[in-house]
Amino acid sequence: MDHGYIPPGITLLDPGNPRDWFDSFRPIRVHEHPSQIEAFRVLNPIVEEDGVKKFLLELDVRRFKPNEVTVKTNARDNTLTVEAKHKDDESKFEYLRKITLPQGVVTKDMTCHFTSEGILQIKAPYNAPEEAIVADTEIPVKHE
Repeated sequence: MDHGYIPPGITLLDPGNPRDWFDSFRPIRVHEHPSQIEAFRVLNPIVEEDGVKKFLLELDVRRFKPNEVTVKTNARDNTLTVEAKHKDDESKFEYLRKITLPQGVVTKDMTCHFTSEGILQIKAPYNAPEEAIVADTEIPVKHE
Protein backbone atom coordinates (compact mmCIF):
# COMPACT_ATOMS: atom_id res chain seq x y z
CA MET A 1 0.00 0.00 0.00
CA ASP A 2 1.30 3.44 -0.92
CA HIS A 3 1.03 5.55 2.24
CA GLY A 4 1.81 8.71 0.28
CA TYR A 5 -1.35 8.51 -1.84
CA ILE A 6 -4.57 9.99 -0.45
CA PRO A 7 -7.72 8.71 -2.23
CA PRO A 8 -10.13 11.28 -3.73
CA GLY A 9 -12.59 12.68 -1.18
CA ILE A 10 -10.26 11.95 1.78
CA THR A 11 -8.47 14.79 3.56
CA LEU A 12 -5.46 14.70 5.86
CA LEU A 13 -7.74 14.84 8.90
CA ASP A 14 -10.13 12.03 7.89
CA PRO A 15 -9.83 8.74 9.80
CA GLY A 16 -9.67 6.93 6.44
CA ASN A 17 -6.45 8.67 5.53
CA PRO A 18 -3.83 5.96 4.89
CA ARG A 19 -1.11 8.14 6.43
CA ASP A 20 -2.55 7.41 9.90
CA TRP A 21 -2.18 11.00 10.98
CA PHE A 22 -4.29 10.42 14.10
CA ASP A 23 -2.05 7.57 15.32
CA SER A 24 0.37 10.10 16.79
CA PHE A 25 -2.42 11.27 19.13
CA ARG A 26 -3.70 7.92 20.31
CA PRO A 27 -3.55 7.12 24.04
CA ILE A 28 -0.93 4.76 25.40
CA ARG A 29 -2.30 1.22 25.58
CA VAL A 30 -1.66 -1.14 28.49
CA HIS A 31 0.10 -3.76 26.35
CA GLU A 32 2.82 -1.39 25.21
CA HIS A 33 6.37 -1.31 26.54
CA PRO A 34 6.67 -0.20 30.21
CA SER A 35 9.05 2.62 29.30
CA GLN A 36 6.35 4.13 27.06
CA ILE A 37 3.80 3.84 29.84
CA GLU A 38 6.28 5.44 32.26
CA ALA A 39 6.95 8.39 29.95
CA PHE A 40 3.21 8.93 29.46
CA ARG A 41 2.52 8.70 33.22
CA VAL A 42 5.28 11.17 34.12
CA LEU A 43 3.78 13.72 31.73
CA ASN A 44 0.18 12.95 32.78
CA PRO A 45 0.21 11.94 36.46
CA ILE A 46 -3.34 13.07 37.30
CA VAL A 47 -5.94 10.40 36.48
CA GLU A 48 -9.64 10.06 37.20
CA GLU A 49 -11.17 6.88 38.62
CA ASP A 50 -14.83 6.62 39.62
CA GLY A 51 -15.19 10.39 39.26
CA VAL A 52 -12.33 11.11 41.67
CA LYS A 53 -9.04 12.62 40.50
CA LYS A 54 -5.83 11.27 41.96
CA PHE A 55 -2.08 11.31 41.40
CA LEU A 56 -0.77 8.08 39.85
CA LEU A 57 2.78 7.45 38.79
CA GLU A 58 4.01 4.10 37.43
CA LEU A 59 7.74 3.58 37.08
CA ASP A 60 9.55 0.57 35.63
CA VAL A 61 12.02 -0.63 38.27
CA ARG A 62 11.99 -4.34 37.45
CA ARG A 63 15.79 -4.56 37.55
CA PHE A 64 15.64 -3.90 41.28
CA LYS A 65 14.37 -5.61 44.40
CA PRO A 66 11.86 -3.73 46.57
CA ASN A 67 14.48 -3.16 49.31
CA GLU A 68 16.77 -1.44 46.76
CA VAL A 69 14.22 1.29 45.98
CA THR A 70 13.70 4.49 48.00
CA VAL A 71 10.97 7.07 47.49
CA LYS A 72 11.12 10.53 49.09
CA THR A 73 9.28 13.83 48.79
CA ASN A 74 10.80 17.25 49.29
CA ALA A 75 8.28 19.81 50.55
CA ARG A 76 10.57 22.77 49.87
CA ASP A 77 10.98 21.94 46.17
CA ASN A 78 7.61 20.15 45.84
CA THR A 79 9.37 17.17 44.24
CA LEU A 80 9.26 13.40 44.37
CA THR A 81 12.52 11.46 44.09
CA VAL A 82 12.70 7.76 43.27
CA GLU A 83 16.13 6.20 43.59
CA ALA A 84 17.18 2.59 43.14
CA LYS A 85 20.59 0.97 43.37
CA HIS A 86 21.63 -2.61 42.70
CA LYS A 87 25.13 -3.97 42.94
CA ASP A 88 26.43 -7.50 42.81
CA ASP A 89 29.65 -9.21 41.72
CA GLU A 90 28.83 -8.96 38.02
CA SER A 91 26.82 -5.78 37.57
CA LYS A 92 25.73 -2.44 38.92
CA PHE A 93 22.46 -0.64 38.07
CA GLU A 94 21.24 2.74 39.22
CA TYR A 95 17.96 4.54 38.61
CA LEU A 96 17.09 8.11 39.56
CA ARG A 97 13.91 9.95 38.72
CA LYS A 98 13.08 13.38 40.18
CA ILE A 99 9.63 14.74 39.38
CA THR A 100 8.02 18.06 40.22
CA LEU A 101 4.66 17.29 41.80
CA PRO A 102 1.57 19.06 40.48
CA GLN A 103 -0.04 21.56 42.85
CA GLY A 104 -2.81 19.80 44.79
CA VAL A 105 -1.10 16.43 45.38
CA VAL A 106 -1.54 15.41 49.04
CA THR A 107 1.92 14.00 49.81
CA LYS A 108 1.16 13.04 53.42
CA ASP A 109 -1.33 10.43 52.12
CA MET A 110 0.96 9.11 49.37
CA THR A 111 1.28 5.32 49.02
CA CYS A 112 3.81 3.23 47.15
CA HIS A 113 3.41 -0.34 45.86
CA PHE A 114 5.97 -2.57 44.12
CA THR A 115 4.05 -4.94 41.80
CA SER A 116 5.11 -8.49 40.90
CA GLU A 117 5.92 -7.19 37.38
CA GLY A 118 8.45 -4.72 38.81
CA ILE A 119 6.32 -1.60 38.38
CA LEU A 120 6.45 0.93 41.20
CA GLN A 121 3.00 2.49 41.64
CA ILE A 122 2.91 5.75 43.56
CA LYS A 123 -0.56 7.05 44.41
CA ALA A 124 -1.83 10.09 46.29
CA PRO A 125 -5.07 12.02 46.64
CA TYR A 126 -5.35 15.09 44.44
CA ASN A 127 -7.26 18.27 45.23
CA ALA A 128 -7.31 20.48 42.17
CA PRO A 129 -6.15 23.98 43.07
CA GLU A 130 -8.65 26.74 42.50
CA GLU A 131 -8.12 28.49 39.21
CA ALA A 132 -7.07 32.09 39.46
CA ILE A 133 -9.59 34.56 38.12
CA VAL A 134 -8.05 36.27 35.15
CA ALA A 135 -9.50 39.64 34.23
CA ASP A 136 -8.24 42.75 32.54
CA THR A 137 -7.69 45.50 35.06
CA GLU A 138 -6.87 49.13 34.55
CA ILE A 139 -4.44 50.40 37.16
CA PRO A 140 -4.54 54.15 37.77
CA VAL A 141 -1.26 56.02 37.59
CA LYS A 142 -0.70 58.34 40.53
CA HIS A 143 1.53 61.35 40.26
CA GLU A 144 2.76 64.08 42.55
